[in-house]
Amino acid sequence: MHLPDLVIMKIASYLGHPNQIVSLLLISPSIAKLAPEIYYHLYQKLWHLNRKYQREPESMIFPTTTTKLITRQNIPDKDCKIHMYQQYHQMVSSSLSTFSIMHSNNISHWELQKDFARWHCYSVCWFNIKHSFNPWPGKYRVFLTATFHQMPAKVGNNYYEEFNTLVSVDDNSQENQKNNTSKLKVEKNHLHHPHHYLLGYANVTSPGQHIQCIVWKHTGYWINNVNINRIWLQSY
Repeated sequence: MHLPDLVIMKIASYLGHPNQIVSLLLISPSIAKLAPEIYYHLYQKLWHLNRKYQREPESMIFPTTTTKLITRQNIPDKDCKIHMYQQYHQMVSSSLSTFSIMHSNNISHWELQKDFARWHCYSVCWFNIKHSFNPWPGKYRVFLTATFHQMPAKVGNNYYEEFNTLVSVDDNSQENQKNNTSKLKVEKNHLHHPHHYLLGYANVTSPGQHIQCIVWKHTGYWINNVNINRIWLQSY
């Protein structure tokens, strides 16, 4: 590989989103010819990152994702891009097995329903779920995908349910929680179908930093019949 190609590969290694890689490849035909190598390079980086933080495939989008690193010789050029996107999806998507849910060990409150790729809440009066991510540096929106079935309480002339949310980067202090807590509002028209709720924003400035997400309601009011599908990141 001659020097310009090495420079291009170095630039590609610092890009944080597959779509940025695609844009890089459109600059010129000489760069485009490196596409399979660049895609594989990013796949390899993401695979090691996902294994480091024990993120295993649980993807309904990419069900064939493998836990074993595939060598370049065993990936056809046309499949390198697919494998890169598979690993990127794992980096920005929560793993059901690594959710931290209060009372999740009590089957009368919570059940992990792997066949449906979700946690199901039957009934709790102390709702509390957490998840953390270790993505590579970048700016991210943090979303919760969930389905609520319980009719929200009437507040004034409207019906809605509010939960507390917190998104933080390596800061578990009480002051940070106090200053950055926001509200997730479940409205009546959200019921009975999956809805994407924006939890907050995170700016990861260096490798190794983690994003922590918390959703809770500790009022003693019973929360019933909720499906938690995933918490996920969207770069911007």
